[in-house]
Amino acid sequence: MLLNGGVLAVPTDTVYGLACDPRNPAAIQRLYALKGREPKKPLACLTAYTEQILALSDNVPEAVWKAAKRFWPGALTLVAPKGDWLPANLTSGLPSIGVRYPNCPWVWELIEAMEFPIACSSANVSGQPAATEGAGVIRDWAGKIELIVDGGACPVGRESTVAGMQGGALTVFRQGALDLTGGMR
Repeated sequence: MLLNGGVLAVPTDTVYGLACDPRNPAAIQRLYALKGREPKKPLACLTAYTEQILALSDNVPEAVWKAAKRFWPGALTLVAPKGDWLPANLTSGLPSIGVRYPNCPWVWELIEAMEFPIACSSANVSGQPAATEGAGVIRDWAGKIELIVDGGACPVGRESTVAGMQGGALTVFRQGALDLTGGMR
């Protein structure tokens, strides 16, 4: 379904996400339209293992690698330079991409079946709170997307922390579920 341009809702360790194939510009555009997401806001991708970040970036800074090795799998989205082979609308034309390796084995299996990371954004209409329960996702998205996987409640229940390089140092861009100094918040 994903390989044919479909959009599905998936539970992760943090919140539910709407997912599509990050190599398919039409699927990406559809995900933006469904959410009412501003085109200037990039999508992130989920991976099934740490090294899969190389499918999305060929220039991962050392500090990003260290954070990935320390905190993945988990509630940390890391920003790295985007590979030129990815569609521009995936990252809103920005030169970087957010990547997360969720602590969610069934999502790893989905990604392995795809043989590529999946693009993902929280399963909510833009501006609304992120969905953390399957019932809310069904209420909001039934009949609008191809598939909803109801995994009940997301164990973390809060969006991931987003961090990347700025001024030569790893910087938190959005504080979420993971405190980079100590663990879960």
